[in-house]
Amino acid sequence: TFFNAAFHGGYEIVERQPHSYYFSRYPMGHEATLSFPKPDVIIRNDTEAGLLIRTSYTGVSITVKLFGDNGGRKVKRKVSHPRDVTQPPIEYIADPELDPDEEKVKVRGQVGWTVIVARITDYPDGHTKKEQRKVVYRPRVRKLRVHPCKIPKGEDGHTGEPCPEPEEEEIEDEDPPEESTESSDGEPDLDPEPPPG
Repeated sequence: TFFNAAFHGGYEIVERQPHSYYFSRYPMGHEATLSFPKPDVIIRNDTEAGLLIRTSYTGVSITVKLFGDNGGRKVKRKVSHPRDVTQPPIEYIADPELDPDEEKVKVRGQVGWTVIVARITDYPDGHTKKEQRKVVYRPRVRKLRVHPCKIPKGEDGHTGEPCPEPEEEEIEDEDPPEESTESSDGEPDLDPEPPPG
């Protein structure tokens, strides 16, 4: 993207705003979003050379190339491990067709977190510039379809109705089949002989 081309070129980033939510197609923390009229991405060509920007695209990708002379700047990027993880809020959707003990996920949602990112620029004269900032990604809402009676109090759609009791099936007792305990001569066979060995 344009932002990352300028970032790795070592040019001054005047204005940029990361996405509110994390998208895996962008490098975590090192990205920017665009809209009209805001937010915007603004860079400054703080070199002595001109800067040519060329953009190309295909059906599945976009490429931004910067042609200029940054004076030999070398750029490294760093990103911390995610911290301050926040669980996604849950939105309940009433579905009377569901049993009270089942729920179905309509939207999985996503946790939110914070990262600390840095750009470290080494200049040919030996000095180093470190720029650091905090990037916060908001959690995405998790949406669940549940029976209306399972929507918690205080949530949209809560009615306070009790959950229906499960219907009990009546099971009829069946008498086990009678087993004969009489031998062929009509006497009870209490101690049968073992079969001949």
